Amino acid sequence: MIVIDKTDFKLLCDTKPYDEFNVLQTLAYEEGWHKAIIDDKDTHFFTVVIDNTPAFSFTAVKMNGNILRSMTKIYSNPEYRSSINRKILNTCFEFFDSEYFGDIKLKIISRHPSQTAWKSWFRRQGWSIDDDMLYLISKDKKKQTAWKQLYYKGDIELLNTEKMSKEKYEGVFGKYTFTFDFATPAIENAKVILDNPRNVLEIGTWEGKFSIWLAETYKCKVTTIDPFDGSVYGISQTLYDEAYKDLINNLNTCKEDITYIRKTSYDALHDLKGQQFDFIYIDGSHKSADVLEDLVLSYRLLTKGGIMLLDDSVYWKAREVTGWKHEKNKLVHDVVESPRIAVDYFIHIHWKDIEVLKLANNYQTAFRKLS
Repeated sequence: MIVIDKTDFKLLCDTKPYDEFNVLQTLAYEEGWHKAIIDDKDTHFFTVVIDNTPAFSFTAVKMNGNILRSMTKIYSNPEYRSSINRKILNTCFEFFDSEYFGDIKLKIISRHPSQTAWKSWFRRQGWSIDDDMLYLISKDKKKQTAWKQLYYKGDIELLNTEKMSKEKYEGVFGKYTFTFDFATPAIENAKVILDNPRNVLEIGTWEGKFSIWLAETYKCKVTTIDPFDGSVYGISQTLYDEAYKDLINNLNTCKEDITYIRKTSYDALHDLKGQQFDFIYIDGSHKSADVLEDLVLSYRLLTKGGIMLLDDSVYWKAREVTGWKHEKNKLVHDVVESPRIAVDYFIHIHWKDIEVLKLANNYQTAFRKLS
């Protein structure tokens, strides 16, 4: 292991995981921060230690003898997120350039085109950035997340991969930022069950993909609810903060009639009492008690003849449980906690008042309110 010992922090580096790095991996698992969890491709492991506590980690991938992709699988200890400053990063990059990776002909860092906060800093450190070009970094070029903007040092022509202009990228994937594809099942089913909705309610917004699709496709009014509170689900708040930033950028870009409410569904649904919606989509908390609460409160807002669509409602799985070290996630089959038990009971209680609908994507459930 290589140790760079500074006055107020240490930088550790090795070609295999070590204790300090594994501490942060465990925290990443516990927070559900899957983007920070290592895989078989990672070849170098880095940890910043502050006050003898692992504070920040990332990996690097040696793609071949001449190319290094760095600053992957980034994770910050929640207690030290405000302590990761430019001085620390500057030390990391000086180390890359002058010592550890001095013989590498091309160093790259990939970023989503919307991630611009550190762009000027990287330029001051001597990194080149082509603002008008995106590069294919992963295999599936049909996915928006496979295309990245690159910060690089060295000969970019050494990177033998497809390129796409930003203009073409926006033409292919649209003008919005969607880093997660949670909306496809809902879109597939909406095409089958919806005719011409005028007033839509969504519980669970995330980056706004389904809300925006609905508003642009049907020119309807959309009200969408999401508290963006990771503690509710035991998931990293950092992940929620990034998604919230993408959501606000997307909503500011969209010209359609979308109202976003940053509250829990319980509070928001009470505030909406008296309003009526002809389509309601529920994709919020998947805990059975929360699902049942959303069903009861939102059903009162659904018009006669209106349709309700429910996500992840057909399996008896409760939740994903994060493991320790490099153990893969497991499913806990807790019937009491499963979203399906709430959906099944609700449908049986209202069986005479609803019509269950056939769907294109059977991960979900939908019904029409008859009376």
